[in-house]
Amino acid sequence: MRMLGSRIEVDRHRCSGCGKCIEVCPKGVLEMRGFSFGAFKHEHAVPSGATRCVGCGACVKVCPKGALSLRGSSGGTPEAGHVAPGSQRS
Repeated sequence: MRMLGSRIEVDRHRCSGCGKCIEVCPKGVLEMRGFSFGAFKHEHAVPSGATRCVGCGACVKVCPKGALSLRGSSGGTPEAGHVAPGSQRS
């Protein structure tokens, strides 16, 4: 079962920039972007094709830092690193 009207959210403070989420996404919803804050440089995943998200939760499951969460059209936001009930593949 997939969560219809899903939207992936990335906690940029938790994201390590490993890219595992990008590798497993079947719809290419995420991409890496670099950000600079003075001398500090960091890359992290950002949703680029959010309307293509099918709510499979593959990216959330593979993230070692718990930086991704899946939010459905039904409202509530699950904890980071978790997939909302009913959105996991069966």
